[in-house]
Amino acid sequence: MINQSRMNIIPDVLTSSRGVMAIFILLLGVLQGENGLPTIIILTIACWVTDVLDGKLARQSTKPTRLGGFDPIADWVLAASIALCLVLWKVIPWFVVVIVMGIVTFSTRLLHFVAPQKFFIGLTYGVLFVYLCQKKLVWAVAMVGSLVLLVILNPPRAKQQVRGFFREIAEFIRGVDKGNPED
Repeated sequence: MINQSRMNIIPDVLTSSRGVMAIFILLLGVLQGENGLPTIIILTIACWVTDVLDGKLARQSTKPTRLGGFDPIADWVLAASIALCLVLWKVIPWFVVVIVMGIVTFSTRLLHFVAPQKFFIGLTYGVLFVYLCQKKLVWAVAMVGSLVLLVILNPPRAKQQVRGFFREIAEFIRGVDKGNPED
């Protein structure tokens, strides 16, 4: 039988490794440019796998993880690293990324509304996918295939995340209708 206190080490290591891999993605994008794309895609897929695994292991445990609060930050750092790579490669203009990141930061910090952050993350992956389709289709297929596989391996969590995203949007709209988006 696995000791519950040890079981929480694994989700924390997976979460922190995702943050480290995201930083490596940015470094590869800066130092190697588009030549680093194969490694960047592999690291991105590895980040997605660790995200699924750390959450699943943390939910199975009876004790909270130490780095559970870092999970959304690791997701954000990954998307921001990819977005900055796309800016460096002149796929998207820098001012668009700055404006979107500003909106996301404002909405999450001041309004406590995380749907724009999830939208930014999804949009970043979408732009990366379109870029890959133009550059190297096999990497686009690998990216989509890994996402489909992760959804197949954990359909309840995938449904929960999609429903949560739409619930947040509905709550925000209801709050705006009332004149207070924080309700």
